Amino acid sequence: MPGTMRKRGGDSWYLEVTIGTDFRGKPIRYNKTVHGTKKEAEKELARFYIDCEDGDISKSGNITINSYWELFLKNYCKPKKLKERTIARYKTFMKCQIGPVFGNMKLTKLKRLQVQEWINYLLDEKGLSSKTIRGAYSLLHTMYDAAIKWELVNNSPCSYIDLPPLKKQEADYLRLDEVRTLLSALDDIAAEELQYTTATILTLLTGIRLGELTGLRWSDIDFDAAEMKLERQRAYIHGVGIIEYDLKTDNSNRTLAIPDICISYLHRLRAAHSKQKLLIGSKWVDSGYVLVNAFGEPIYPRNPSRWFIDFVEKLDGVHRITFHQLRHTHVALLAHLGVDIHKISKKVGHSEETTTLRTYMHILEKTEHEDAEKLNTFYSQNKIQ
Repeated sequence: MPGTMRKRGGDSWYLEVTIGTDFRGKPIRYNKTVHGTKKEAEKELARFYIDCEDGDISKSGNITINSYWELFLKNYCKPKKLKERTIARYKTFMKCQIGPVFGNMKLTKLKRLQVQEWINYLLDEKGLSSKTIRGAYSLLHTMYDAAIKWELVNNSPCSYIDLPPLKKQEADYLRLDEVRTLLSALDDIAAEELQYTTATILTLLTGIRLGELTGLRWSDIDFDAAEMKLERQRAYIHGVGIIEYDLKTDNSNRTLAIPDICISYLHRLRAAHSKQKLLIGSKWVDSGYVLVNAFGEPIYPRNPSRWFIDFVEKLDGVHRITFHQLRHTHVALLAHLGVDIHKISKKVGHSEETTTLRTYMHILEKTEHEDAEKLNTFYSQNKIQ
């Protein structure tokens, strides 16, 4: 008889079938447990063998979702060379949302209803945002897609699932009078905080991302041409630490023109670095980064954001925004100046203009209304009596 069977306690029988070998030459074994008499178990073993030989039975019968996660990391994430930031996000979803609910469940046993109930649980009982829920679901879906590809399961329980809609949040930004107030206040900041005022000015007037800013080196800046090359980002990832990585697309890798006021701040900052180097001597580290601590080492990536939030909170005449929203303000400034969407998209490093439109449509529409008001005023002032 093909396959083997072994009696367990009571009327329980352990069945095992071997079909071929894997790429290492090791036998591929399938197993299952059935209940009944010996004769019934023998009949079930014969059926089980046929199903295994025909490919109707997955060899993942006993693998849990937690165990499969390790296979997924090794055989999906690693070959695709996913960025550390992406893998760290996956690990967070697995640790916080997927693992606690499904981790000990067999990979082949998860059903669509259970996935739907999980989505509802995350939304109604855990109170998670639609974005987080969709991120966790997307990872689970990707894991099962890979499992199908590797013939570990025959279908995915992640299809036909109802997801909570994403709440559209309009990007906040400073208005023109607030920008004037901010620029004036930055001029009065003490020299000891020059790197943070420089970071703020650069982001406001060039639209550079925080990660691109903290990854910027002096060698990336051409003072004569008043340009800077953006090629990398630095970021802190929980559980991983500080990482540096290349920008993800050709559009992200870009050269930006630097306004004169930014050039002035950068000259002052470089001079301050030279002065500090003379002051502490051999303790200075020539890291080459634009934003550094008192010893020349690159600053903690979140520091500019923390400094800015604290600064704005104490500033009258400017409503509280995040450091990233300085980038939104930059787009609003460009739109106010009449820069077209194609140039704006290219400047902020979006791979598609649709991304720019989706993110900043409300800003662009507001600018159009302001233009209409200007025409109304012009017409009223020049109307023939």
